Amino acid sequence: MTPEEYERFVQKVYREMMPLPGVEIYHRKTYKGKVSQRLIVVDLAFEMSVCRARLLSVIECKCYTHKVDVSDVEEFHSKLDDIGAHKGIMVTTIGFQEGAILAARGRGIALALLTPNPQEGEVIMVVNSRDLTPRPLPPPG
Repeated sequence: MTPEEYERFVQKVYREMMPLPGVEIYHRKTYKGKVSQRLIVVDLAFEMSVCRARLLSVIECKCYTHKVDVSDVEEFHSKLDDIGAHKGIMVTTIGFQEGAILAARGRGIALALLTPNPQEGEVIMVVNSRDLTPRPLPPPG
């Protein structure tokens, strides 16, 4: 599976888990950095309006053959901060090194395992906000 195919797969799964009216999940959307002023392309993003406030969540997809390391989490956090995202979710096929889990926990970034082969508990949250307790999400639908 190519990185783009994995991004599309993650987009499909999250779209099924979040069937809210008015919420679209964008693939490779571009945002302008508030600090850097550079154009930043994100793997997936979803925007919604709550009480007339725009909320932005960004999903970073890692289709790796090795566990995600701390530098990936730190780079993602920098991207989130620059574009002013409210929440970040990092999704991978393999897992996360201990340093990556600790960094994500400290930064409030959610971590999830998602494999392309359907299985029970298809999305497993490794870190959800600042909680380290692994738990499966309920199935879509």
